[in-house]
Amino acid sequence: MRNLKVSNCYSIQNTFFSFSYLNLEQVKFDITLNQIDFTSTEKGFDEYLTLLELPTIQEIDAIRSNNPIMMVKYGNIKIVNCNFYSIHIQSLIKIEQASNVFLENICIINSYFQDASLIKITLKNSLSGEIQLRNLTLSNITEFQSYHNYSEKSCFLKDQELPQQLQCKLNTTPIVKLNLIELDTSWQQLQHECNLKKIYEKKNYNFSLIEIEGINENHKIIGQSFNLDSINCTKCLHGLISILNINQIKQENILFQSINIFNSVCGYTGCLSIISQWNENILKPEMIFTNPNERQLQQHDYTKLALQLNHQVKIIDSLFINNSAIYGGSLFIVEAYVVIQNSRFQHNSAIVGGAIYYYSNSANLFIFDSFIIENIAQVAGGLFLNQQSIQQTIQLDVIVLNNTSTKFSQDIFESPRSLTISIDAGKTLLKKKEILKNSTKVIEQIEINPYKILGQSQKVNFLTFPSGISISSYQYFDLENSKLIPYNLTFRIIPLNKFNQQMKKLTDSFCMISHYVINQANNTILTQFPGTLSQTRVQFNQDTQDFNLDNLIINFHPLIDENVVLRLKINCNIIKIPQFDTQPPYQITSFITDYDLIVDIKTFKCQIGEYLNSTSGSCIYCDPLLQQYSVQINAQNCKYKDDLKMKSIKSSMIELKQEYWRAYYYSDKIEHCYHNVNNCKGGWQPGDQSCSEGHIGALCEQCDLYNIRGDGPYSVSSPYRCGNCNQIADNALTITLISIWTLISTLLSVLGNIRSIEEVILGIRLKSFKINSQNTQVTSAILIKLFTNYFQIISSIATFQLQIPTGLTSVINSVGNPVDSMAYSFDCFLNNLSDILIIYFRIIWSLVIGKA
Repeated sequence: MRNLKVSNCYSIQNTFFSFSYLNLEQVKFDITLNQIDFTSTEKGFDEYLTLLELPTIQEIDAIRSNNPIMMVKYGNIKIVNCNFYSIHIQSLIKIEQASNVFLENICIINSYFQDASLIKITLKNSLSGEIQLRNLTLSNITEFQSYHNYSEKSCFLKDQELPQQLQCKLNTTPIVKLNLIELDTSWQQLQHECNLKKIYEKKNYNFSLIEIEGINENHKIIGQSFNLDSINCTKCLHGLISILNINQIKQENILFQSINIFNSVCGYTGCLSIISQWNENILKPEMIFTNPNERQLQQHDYTKLALQLNHQVKIIDSLFINNSAIYGGSLFIVEAYVVIQNSRFQHNSAIVGGAIYYYSNSANLFIFDSFIIENIAQVAGGLFLNQQSIQQTIQLDVIVLNNTSTKFSQDIFESPRSLTISIDAGKTLLKKKEILKNSTKVIEQIEINPYKILGQSQKVNFLTFPSGISISSYQYFDLENSKLIPYNLTFRIIPLNKFNQQMKKLTDSFCMISHYVINQANNTILTQFPGTLSQTRVQFNQDTQDFNLDNLIINFHPLIDENVVLRLKINCNIIKIPQFDTQPPYQITSFITDYDLIVDIKTFKCQIGEYLNSTSGSCIYCDPLLQQYSVQINAQNCKYKDDLKMKSIKSSMIELKQEYWRAYYYSDKIEHCYHNVNNCKGGWQPGDQSCSEGHIGALCEQCDLYNIRGDGPYSVSSPYRCGNCNQIADNALTITLISIWTLISTLLSVLGNIRSIEEVILGIRLKSFKINSQNTQVTSAILIKLFTNYFQIISSIATFQLQIPTGLTSVINSVGNPVDSMAYSFDCFLNNLSDILIIYFRIIWSLVIGKA
């Protein structure tokens, strides 16, 4: 059959061509269809549905999912140079139990599909057979979306009376002639809408657009020169092209060459899916979260290398660009030996496996001379390999680069090959070095670049963890601000792939941790120092996606020799290190599973709020709920709260009651402010910070003349009291009054002395004339001295613990001891005149006044 144009051909089953010999399975015959153009538009399909009257459910299902344009069963089938344009939800080619199939120059353009494969092929199991697909072009093909909201009443036709023209009359000869124009229009419209509703309402996506099923060791598939562009099948279960139910063998019987797939959405699995046996667990649903460098060509003969490998499927000279799926943006392969050569996977996307999803427990995937670049996925931007390890890449010119993962595994998800440690919740992965490797065992050790820790000025060379407390709960006490700062310290064991990228979503995996104390100076194990761990086994944590040891408690003495460390040895059951053949194609010969990661650690010194238990080597927390505290470094035990002096406590802090004072933070010696209880506020802060405003020093009895606390300068206003120097008027008035009083008292004393001298001289003169003069009047000088002396006596009495009004005391002191009062009053002024300490000005002032 050749040279035909078929347009809008429809039927309930097998619309254009159907051929099958039910009883002649052994007869070999050839069927050839050549140069046929098919067109099947939506409008034509809609007109066809208007002609269907009360179709059964079976008929509707046949139209929707089992109604190919060409259906052939048995024989040798050859279909060449056929074009399918604007096909509307029809299956194109269905071939069953064929001996051989040859499809060439098949073009499918601008078409819609709904519930069935476009091309579906099976071979006869009992005979040798071959499928050849050459020069297939599929472009702008998408799943049909119905935009109509059909009325629910449209399919309730059983209660309506049929038009008279459609009713059969008894005992009459059937009349074939039927005038459809005369049918009742409303009934016909309801029937049409009902047909549309039934056709479009139910969709099944358990297929792929090109599907080949049931391939055994007697069969062979050759696919060459495929060009698939702009295909949208978001819910296709097996991608665009699928090979299903393959008998796994180590001999090539499937070849794909020059497969070019661009700009396509491929559904759940990769655009090209090769599946030996389907199982829902293959999809790994737990994985779903909600510029290349220059190639170093090795000049291998990859054709010869491929021949050395036992493989069943071969994909060569192919391009997979800008495609998407849920699993495997381009390829989805299950339990098959596959070779990929000279192919490019770029700008593909998926949820798991941006370019390739490969699932196998025993088979292998080999990739030669290919690019896997700039693909993206949530998990494994490049390749997802279940229970497998990627081969050698650089040696075989495989470029896996610049792939992106929004969750983890930028380039490859594979069985982890090594471990590392992170102390910041996985943000930074520590470097490691290999210290031992042989055919059965690998040992690596964490390398530490010297780094600073809080509370120490010098850098440390070891990982440092708290002793006696869980790692994540450790807090550093900031003495300057008197508060605890969360250290945010973690201890995570991170599994890594070939490219040292973190691996996640590992199930049924665990790590064992052993430890011993070692002296690094002479590499000897020490038994005299205690060292214990709270846990020695850790399961993979699905929440943090690592082996989480944040709650680990380490007990190790923090003050022993610097060279003595606690060494941890970590061994995990998930590590598989592939060992490769030394000659191309570098096949995996075995796996090393005995892998150890060692890390040397030391512990923080016990800080305030803890004391060192010399027996266990741990820092014991002082529990304030038990009335315990400690404010001393390297304390040997906890102190208990003194309810008389302490208002409250924390493990490393004391809150004093008012009237009490302590000198500095590390001191637990508490003094009572007996001279002036109002000067001591108490509280959490020691020293000057616990004094009232303007006061500093021991028992808060000094004045803050130099503004040490930042509240302004203060000077002595009275014994054990301080006044603000900014109150200039008071100081000026005090100085003025004291100066006036000093001048008056001095003047009176001098005048009194002069009068006394004059009276003595007068008495001497009178004696010379034999005249005796008796002066009983008390001189003013004597009175002034008596007056000031009384005030000095009263001022001294005021220093006793007596309740005397402050104002009266100030007046008595100023009058009784004007020199000191003037000196204190001048403090605020003299402080701003020079950098000389005020004590020297006081000495000079006292000497000047004393001379006066």
